[in-house]
Amino acid sequence: MRGIEWHLTQHGKIDDPPAFGRLQTAPGIGPILAMAIQYEVHDIGLFGRVQWFESYCRLVKYALESAGKK
Repeated sequence: MRGIEWHLTQHGKIDDPPAFGRLQTAPGIGPILAMAIQYEVHDIGLFGRVQWFESYCRLVKYALESAGKK
């Protein structure tokens, strides 16, 4: 597994190295997850609010409601 991680980090195209480094400072985010986030999102500035990014990532749990009833 470490060989695959090394290969991906050496040969993957990192468009924004400072952002890639900042992503890895979050607990639990390593180089592979940081690359996946960067490839998927491209520009975090497209999300005007944190809540929009959370929703995009499906991190927000919505209450099940119908006609105002839970």
